[in-house]
Amino acid sequence: MFWLVTCHVCNFLDAVMTLNAVRRGAEELNPFMAYALEKSPGFFLLVKFLIFSYAIDFIAKRSPRLLPLIGAVFLSVVAWHTYILP
Repeated sequence: MFWLVTCHVCNFLDAVMTLNAVRRGAEELNPFMAYALEKSPGFFLLVKFLIFSYAIDFIAKRSPRLLPLIGAVFLSVVAWHTYILP
């Protein structure tokens, strides 16, 4: 349960930090998410949260042993955002 919550929290932080970075001139590198962001920040958030929530809940039910790995990756993404956005 800890890693599932960690994944959701990190996804939220990644979304907020991505919007902040893009506002400051960064570019979203994921083409699918870049398209969503071009539509609107609200659409970007909706897509990010819906797809991630469905995917991570599916993984939690089918392969819960992967959650620590996914959580560690997302923690690294949040750390990277924190490093590049003073």
